[in-house]
Amino acid sequence: MNEKGILLLAFVLLLFSSSCKKEDENEPITEPTVTDYPIVDTDVKTFYNNSSVISAPSVGSAFYGQDASYQGNQPSYTDNGNGTITDNVTGLMWQKDMGSKLSYDEAVALTQTLNLGEFLP
Repeated sequence: MNEKGILLLAFVLLLFSSSCKKEDENEPITEPTVTDYPIVDTDVKTFYNNSSVISAPSVGSAFYGQDASYQGNQPSYTDNGNGTITDNVTGLMWQKDMGSKLSYDEAVALTQTLNLGEFLP
């Protein structure tokens, strides 16, 4: 995974973890359901055990619950015509042309000056 992919993954994990925090210390933490967050389907259709491909496991079996068990939202994107692409499933907006690779420090510095699609930092 390249540096941009790592930054994106870290950002998504940060958003997800902050949305799972308890508002009241006395309230139990509940896991989000698949319908709580719009996620784009990965189109994975193969099931695995610890070392090989297997047939679809039944509910409650050791390998049940893999990605292939769930059908999700199909990818859908809109080119906004201003240098950005919108993910129609999640509502997230992405830079259309990421340009050349950047170091972490360069990426952080870029966020301070980026004016993309008329959106300011």
